[in-house]
Amino acid sequence: MLLTASGHPKLADFGAGVFGTDRPAARTPGISPPEILAGGQPSVRGDVYSLGRLLERCLGDAGASPEPAGLRALVARIVAEPPAMRPGSMEEVLDELRAIEDRAGWPATPAVVLVAEGDTVDPEGTR
Repeated sequence: MLLTASGHPKLADFGAGVFGTDRPAARTPGISPPEILAGGQPSVRGDVYSLGRLLERCLGDAGASPEPAGLRALVARIVAEPPAMRPGSMEEVLDELRAIEDRAGWPATPAVVLVAEGDTVDPEGTR
């Protein structure tokens, strides 16, 4: 996580950067998915896992602060060991996060901003 000059958080990586065939993949401790640590190939489900590990850290200990029903269950699915048990895309995660927000009665907020390949994001987080 990085912070902009105005204090907005930005996700810098998902824990498994690949630099090419002549250099090994970088791994972020506690964030990289188990299949990457076992020598597997990067995948969307691996990125989903890494996002889930970050969400776990943001949530902290259960009961430490109010949170909407279903959020911990979603995070548990996101960080499931077998990749097939995780949501299959970031869009699916975003849809589930929005559904949790809706059930909690929270106002619509951009909780997660997905950047598609080729998009750019300015330092303040707008496209």
